[in-house]
Amino acid sequence: MILDTKWKLHDNKPLDPSDAYQMLAYGHGLGCRRLVLIFPRASGNPERIDYEYNTLADKPVQLQLRYVDLQDAARACSALVDEIDEILTVDTANT
Repeated sequence: MILDTKWKLHDNKPLDPSDAYQMLAYGHGLGCRRLVLIFPRASGNPERIDYEYNTLADKPVQLQLRYVDLQDAARACSALVDEIDEILTVDTANT
């Protein structure tokens, strides 16, 4: 899993192609198919948005946008870390 943060508001706009390309390049370069891009949460943002891309090798790559509420950053970050830990535990058990 690759995680990256952006310190700009996403504001329910379409994902900036340069952000998607950057994450896909990281995934391709490191052989990783699960990518998470974390933004500060603005009002009205959902908790997450999921995208799936097909690579040239026909291997699906998952890109997930996550949002952290900076008004309650400690709780939001703790919840995100717990969820990532659970995902990694399940992924490790399945390999």
